[in-house]
Amino acid sequence: MKSILKALLCASSANAAAELWDYKKNGADWGSITGIENNICGTGTNQSPINLITDGWPLKSSNFDNFNKVYTDQTVDVEIKWNGHTSQVEISKEGQSTQTITSEQAKALGMSGTFNGVQFHFHAGSEHTVDGKRQDLEMHTVHLPVATTSGFEAAAMGIMFSVNNPTPGVSASDIAIIDEFFESLQWDEVTTNPKVEKVPYGKLMMMFDMRNRWTYRGSVTTPPCAQNVYWNVLRTIYPIKQKYVDQFHAQLNRLDGLKDTGNWRVVLPLTSHHNPVVLYSNEGYASPANLAKNSASSSSSSSSSTAQSSSTASAAATQTGGVQLKQ
Repeated sequence: MKSILKALLCASSANAAAELWDYKKNGADWGSITGIENNICGTGTNQSPINLITDGWPLKSSNFDNFNKVYTDQTVDVEIKWNGHTSQVEISKEGQSTQTITSEQAKALGMSGTFNGVQFHFHAGSEHTVDGKRQDLEMHTVHLPVATTSGFEAAAMGIMFSVNNPTPGVSASDIAIIDEFFESLQWDEVTTNPKVEKVPYGKLMMMFDMRNRWTYRGSVTTPPCAQNVYWNVLRTIYPIKQKYVDQFHAQLNRLDGLKDTGNWRVVLPLTSHHNPVVLYSNEGYASPANLAKNSASSSSSSSSSTAQSSSTASAAATQTGGVQLKQ
């Protein structure tokens, strides 16, 4: 637990961001940093983030996982803190600190199975990629276990957002919840750390489909890159409006050069130590059935578009004496 807490402390320090490490090379140079205790960014065996794949990892039914969650909204003087390299909100305020997940998958890996959330923060673009594609924004909630077992010292819940390529079918009511959440963060304020009356964090997290998700054993994504983090990344990529992405980029501009590089770490190689597993449900936007349906629909649309283009080109060729004109 001690090494994870040190990593979280380092990640929350503006001085650490300004003086000891930065995103100029998106973490590719962190392994050579001196001055940070227990730095394993260049030597760790199961580092994060990684590239997540939609096909090829072991599958396990979410019925086995019996996942449960309880998250609560944050109210009264909620500080939206710029910590030197990201926007962060503490979720351990007295009376509002119930941010708990339980997972049989975690227990199967030798963990306590119960984790309590302590803070959430953001990265742009996303730190994890999906089949090699980086998304517009990624939100991380950091959790600590009620007891440390098998070396697991933390859990992270990652949610990715995309302006143009979210998972199809997300309802208007769920989009409204997402909009309400991002609006509450007041990212248009770039000179102070605003305190707001309410952040509907619980409403957002309880809405998210956490039954369909990637899981693996990874690390903290900032120096010293401490390992033994139980990573959970939702398979649904949720929609986000461009204005919120733009506002977060303006937040990144609070540190010189960060808007240009983004605050994401490069993807690290997958190893046998990561032990990736895909948990799936028969329900949800990212259920196998819905993903297959969306894929088939996309393929059908692509085929129709190709056929229409071919037909149009043939007609044009006929009108030009049998010669297809280059565009």
